Amino acid sequence: MNFPHPTIRLVVAVALMAFFAPDAKSQTSHAREKLAAYSEPFAQRFGLAKPEIELAADGPLQAIEIGPGRYTYATPSNPNVLRCDVKLYVSSSIPIQLPLSAELGSRELAGRRSHFFIADDIGAKKWQRLSIEDRRHFARRESAFIQLAAIATPDAQPGTRGSHTTIPYQSFVRDVFAGLHFVEVSIPCRWIEEYESRYPAAEIWLKRIGGKDYREITNTFMDPDDFLKFAIPAELMRRAKPLLDAVKRTK
Repeated sequence: MNFPHPTIRLVVAVALMAFFAPDAKSQTSHAREKLAAYSEPFAQRFGLAKPEIELAADGPLQAIEIGPGRYTYATPSNPNVLRCDVKLYVSSSIPIQLPLSAELGSRELAGRRSHFFIADDIGAKKWQRLSIEDRRHFARRESAFIQLAAIATPDAQPGTRGSHTTIPYQSFVRDVFAGLHFVEVSIPCRWIEEYESRYPAAEIWLKRIGGKDYREITNTFMDPDDFLKFAIPAELMRRAKPLLDAVKRTK
């Protein structure tokens, strides 16, 4: 079955929400600004403010949120280390290939930093102590979350024109609510910093079921036809810039 690439316009909503609940032992509470765009059906379903009629639209992408990444940091020599999280709520009726066949998954849990006996492994000495079988098995778990998504300009033809950056899945939940998949990816924050000056528009690409498995292919540019494309609303990207500046000032 051939599904069209979903490109929809969504209403932008800005809300300040608590990131951590206040601790009874501390008078300090932490908050972060969450920037989200969502469709009118999503607003009706979850009790959100009604979107402006001229901006609201139905489509497979029901909501999208942008925020600072959990491991956000940067160095003078490598600004691309600064990463931002993008969370999407998409219709479960479209053929997205999620990283695993399980109901949910987390790249963090499948990574070495979550396991004390191989974390903080300078020189990979701890890793080398594992058996070949354990290393191969764990490597397959680690690699499950990569090469399945990208952020790109609408005209992107990797290797030929436009801009395109492969991005990892951070987590996913199948049918987090009936009819909705939850997907979290991590993008270089430079896509927000340089939005409009370098990137005239931006899309999230998620690999479709049946497309080539780029986890098994090396030295090959991604074929846009292997992906479903979801436009990030321009206003959402613009409003994310001040949030990103605030995050950088705290680092």
